[in-house]
Amino acid sequence: MTEEYIKKIDAEQKAFKASLDKETDRGCSLMAASYLDYQLENVIRAKLVNNETVVQKLFKFNGSLGSFSSKIEMAYSIGLIGEKAKKDLNLIRKIRNDFAHNYQPLSFTHKPMSDLCNQFYHDTPVKIRDAYRHNFTAAVVGVFAVIFGQHLSTEHISECNDIVIDEKMMKAIEKMKELKSKGNVDLI
Repeated sequence: MTEEYIKKIDAEQKAFKASLDKETDRGCSLMAASYLDYQLENVIRAKLVNNETVVQKLFKFNGSLGSFSSKIEMAYSIGLIGEKAKKDLNLIRKIRNDFAHNYQPLSFTHKPMSDLCNQFYHDTPVKIRDAYRHNFTAAVVGVFAVIFGQHLSTEHISECNDIVIDEKMMKAIEKMKELKSKGNVDLI
């Protein structure tokens, strides 16, 4: 990736962080989770085979990677994020869900929001007491840095070539079956 691309992403991330500061706590949590969901999708797409038709189906609403939680699990499973980033992303997801599914006024100071905000790994080096929203946004920026760092070095995996079963291979398979029937091998 070029230096120009890195500068573009840095400016985008700073603008996003500034937009979070203007939001209510509910809006902040929803936007932050949406942004990280989008970033996870981008880095996972960069890792998968370069076949847009197939990959697009995975990320549809009802596709296997259609939810934030499934993207978190996939990113962890293919080595794009570590255990700590996975934990923080799940905390962010939980906070987002708590805000999204509660019609009553809420803020980061309400329990269990404040308790969840105290559990982040990727927040500030020094925890600021009673600064739950600050800890939340710092964790969002920290996890974004992890995802972006992976995106810089991620490349598509190659599509697997199908094995062509030719006459020679069929003879080998038949020979193995014969040996197995005689108890000489424990294959197939």
